[in-house]
Amino acid sequence: MNQQATSVRKTPLAGWISLGLAWIFVVCIAIQTLFAGMALFHDGSMWRSHTLFVHFFEIVPLLMLLSGFAGKLPAKYKWSSMVMLLLVLSQYFTANFPGAGAWHPVIAIGLFWLAVDTARSVLPYYRQGQRGGD
Repeated sequence: MNQQATSVRKTPLAGWISLGLAWIFVVCIAIQTLFAGMALFHDGSMWRSHTLFVHFFEIVPLLMLLSGFAGKLPAKYKWSSMVMLLLVLSQYFTANFPGAGAWHPVIAIGLFWLAVDTARSVLPYYRQGQRGGD
């Protein structure tokens, strides 16, 4: 059996959950952005979908953080998860505080970029079979 196959088998479930959550979060941000675009350019009633959908995935960065600790992922993953959680909270602030709304799409771009970077950074960690990194 080759090294790659054995390293994947040794990977804890929490680590794979972390990887899955990271990519789920990326997809959810893309869908959320699609809803906003549809509301702006096609059908204003889509704002309701944009407003409701966030409640489906707002907890994902917290779950990523918890599974990152459980899976003993590198500190970078845990910090990124914490920053994403704070960015999600800042999205609520910018959506509801007069004068802060212009920052809402800017933060969304940063959130998407960080989510993709985080998700992409986890896979090589498993491919190499590395552990620790705290």
